[in-house]
Amino acid sequence: MRSEPTRLNGKYTKITAWESPTGASLAIYHRKTSKKAIGIVHINHGLADHCGRYARFAEKLTRAGFHVYAQDHRGHGATTAPNTSQGVFGGKDGWELVLQDIKFVNAEIHKLHPELPVIMFGHSMGALLSYNYLLRWPETIEAIAIWNTAISQSPALKTLGRVLAVEKVFKGAKGKSLVNKLTFAAWNKTFSPNKTESDWLSKDVEECQKYDDDPDCGWPASISMWQGLAQGIRTGSSDIGIENIPKSMPIFVLGGDKDPSVEGGKATLDLDARLCAAGLTNVTTVLRENGRHEALNEPKTERGAVMQSFVDWATKSVG
Repeated sequence: MRSEPTRLNGKYTKITAWESPTGASLAIYHRKTSKKAIGIVHINHGLADHCGRYARFAEKLTRAGFHVYAQDHRGHGATTAPNTSQGVFGGKDGWELVLQDIKFVNAEIHKLHPELPVIMFGHSMGALLSYNYLLRWPETIEAIAIWNTAISQSPALKTLGRVLAVEKVFKGAKGKSLVNKLTFAAWNKTFSPNKTESDWLSKDVEECQKYDDDPDCGWPASISMWQGLAQGIRTGSSDIGIENIPKSMPIFVLGGDKDPSVEGGKATLDLDARLCAAGLTNVTTVLRENGRHEALNEPKTERGAVMQSFVDWATKSVG
């Protein structure tokens, strides 16, 4: 058992360390509903992010009758594992290890609540992980939300692979990558004059400043972590395994038309088209007008509507 970090502001009822077969000691955040539970939402956070930032969302979900479980992934937050540090998944198969950790958490949730359906929610990197997970183990979840992520083949993906391979030779796997400047920093410049270093995340300046001030957020990812992400994009965009997804599984895809990480929504619509082309019949896709990267942290009235849309969809999905 670990003490609750102050960054959670008391929103989660407890935090425990679950020992994954991969060797990771996973920080698991759990909040119970006070109502008769109708399902579970398993949250997967983004890159340079952590689960404490989803406390407001968890509170909304528990009020609607869902238990919530969230984990800090390897190289993030309070999770520890061999060969890891902030920004490093650990080992040469880091991406696969993170997926195996998620699989372990899913299995434990089913053991604790065998009667309840599980919905997987992923934001950004967490959405990329969630989609990779769906392609391999669709039978373990009832529904999935894939928010604010790009899972598309593009010439830039090959270029990214070459850049990272060269960087690894000179800096080593744990070295900080130039890609950090080519992504987060470059994306923020599109909203100049900037009020914070993270304006691209949200129109709410206060939320962006909280992110900048959080030592567990916004740090530069290692070369090996970026290589893991590139692997996830390649796998996800290949759609290998998409034929195994139940055709009627509820899938919620969301992006913002002002989010540079999803090419202004182009990647969001591309994923929607691929899912529909595969014969999936229960896909809900939303492209938020003037929406930036973190839909859950937009200004108050907007994020309230976004969270309610998820609650409505999730409730219908388990009904």
